Amino acid sequence: MPTVYQGFDVLEIEPSAVNDREFTHRRSMTRLDSRTGKLRARDRSGVAVVSPGGFVWLMDGRAEIQAYRDFVAARKGALVPVWVPTWNRDLEMDTDLSAGNVNLSISKIGYTKFMFPTVARRHIAFLLADGTRHYRKIIGASEGSSNEVLTLDSSIGVLVPKATMVSFLTLCRLATDEPELTWHNRDLAEAVLDFVELPKEVPA
Repeated sequence: MPTVYQGFDVLEIEPSAVNDREFTHRRSMTRLDSRTGKLRARDRSGVAVVSPGGFVWLMDGRAEIQAYRDFVAARKGALVPVWVPTWNRDLEMDTDLSAGNVNLSISKIGYTKFMFPTVARRHIAFLLADGTRHYRKIIGASEGSSNEVLTLDSSIGVLVPKATMVSFLTLCRLATDEPELTWHNRDLAEAVLDFVELPKEVPA
């Protein structure tokens, strides 16, 4: 059974080709032109919309192939959203996060000022080296001289080392109703998935 976070499944499969993934950023803009006076534009999303592309899912064995088929079936084409970690080091921890601590200290990147006001950038994934995953929501942020302190909605309960990858969780849908599956042999298949982020549908 897939992990469910905030009411949506999480795609916990690590892409087979992380370094080759493509990320395009765009803004959802509405152009307001009355043909008299100034041309105006309204930012509908409030954040740059990420379209993660090139998610390579290599399936070795019938069980992994069936897991992929179950995932695609549950998406109902491009209808049902899913959480997708970026698998990037979006936030760099500057100290270990102790068990029971809800205050995550990160290197200063302007998160408090530029990203925290947007609900779509408040959900993160802790991707530990041993393969365990933890998902949390950021409910507060403050900025210091060289770091930022992010308050999590709950503690993780185990020590999270400083070197842990911390990625944004993006709520996405498949970019197509019928993603292609390439068969290399009867027990080895591969798919390359593209997603479209849904920032306005992220749970508040």
